[in-house]
Amino acid sequence: MMEESESVEGAETCRLEVLQTFPSGEKRWTDAGPIDLAKSTSEASAVGKAAKGGAATPTASVSPPLGCALKKPGKKYLPRRAKLLLAPCAKTKSDRRRRYLYRHSPGGIDTNLLVLLHGAGDSHVPFDGLAKKMKIPQAAALSVSASSCGSGGSSGGFVTLPFGLGYTWFEEMDYEKTGKTLEDEHPRRVGSLGRAVDRLVEALASLMHSSSDNDKCRGSNVEMRGTKSKIDDSGWIPERIFLLGYGAGACLAMETCARLAADSQQPLGGAVCVSGGSICDSALSRSSSHKSFAERATPILMMAGSRDRAFPPATADRLTDMYNQLARGASESSVNGGEELPPAQVFVKEGKEGGMIQSEEETKALMTFFAEMMTRRMPCMEAWTKVKATT
Repeated sequence: MMEESESVEGAETCRLEVLQTFPSGEKRWTDAGPIDLAKSTSEASAVGKAAKGGAATPTASVSPPLGCALKKPGKKYLPRRAKLLLAPCAKTKSDRRRRYLYRHSPGGIDTNLLVLLHGAGDSHVPFDGLAKKMKIPQAAALSVSASSCGSGGSSGGFVTLPFGLGYTWFEEMDYEKTGKTLEDEHPRRVGSLGRAVDRLVEALASLMHSSSDNDKCRGSNVEMRGTKSKIDDSGWIPERIFLLGYGAGACLAMETCARLAADSQQPLGGAVCVSGGSICDSALSRSSSHKSFAERATPILMMAGSRDRAFPPATADRLTDMYNQLARGASESSVNGGEELPPAQVFVKEGKEGGMIQSEEETKALMTFFAEMMTRRMPCMEAWTKVKATT
């Protein structure tokens, strides 16, 4: 039990109570005294080494019977399988940076992973800068370019725009002939979006825990369910992976969440869709036949400007209602322990026309959502593990 922290001559300290069992069988909480966190961290590491060597050495500032050692939380790095999938032809670090950018959390504790998806014709670089500015605690960030997952050369990726305008996730216009915008339900647009979802699902699977870091991705049918097999520490579990998309990237994010729920895949931790969402009502409608939607629905925050013509609040409300109805409808016909998953939410910024997050109100709504959905670790507490003392 950790009591309130106190400051002693500028050092970060706290008081620790431990549950001890006495020879009589009585169990009682006893005060272990103040702990200098900075000092105890380094000294506890030495205790762990000594314990492994056979010496029963007490932990500094903690009563000897505890025999505690402090495990230092490490950074997480992208699994090798994810690097190969995102940049299959990369030979140098510079080549990989053109396909994706990865940064650790501000404190170096990468409990969660935020995957950022840019808009049509945009680049992943500004979104890496956004992640750097947000400084979300315990959240690493992976900014992905639509040029990633390419099969060769400088081309490939999801969809290449004409005239050197960059890349996008799926076909929104007839880039080959007319140059006009494709209707939402146009076969080319729906098919292209479906293939983009396949690729993103595959990429997300490569970011997750695996029984072996050398496992190969087996395509879009890779299951994202947890397994009981021994896992490595080079990935994240699904509920600690989050999506943040803008425009076309927001559409891809929402479609992916719907696909995972419809296919009974493990849900993600959450998704934020800025100025964009699912373009095909049929995609959400098809999910209505799947009773597992409620159990697998990923929490979503949709953000729109009150004067946004490309993605007006009415569209955000309609898509949110459809998503929530699927979750509620499925939960009524399935056993879910009486608990209903958080429904999708909408945040509308008054007076805003469109664009990425800009105002303080939008930032607050975004950070509040992540604070509610993301997992937080307490290294000062969880790291103290018992070490068997040997004589």
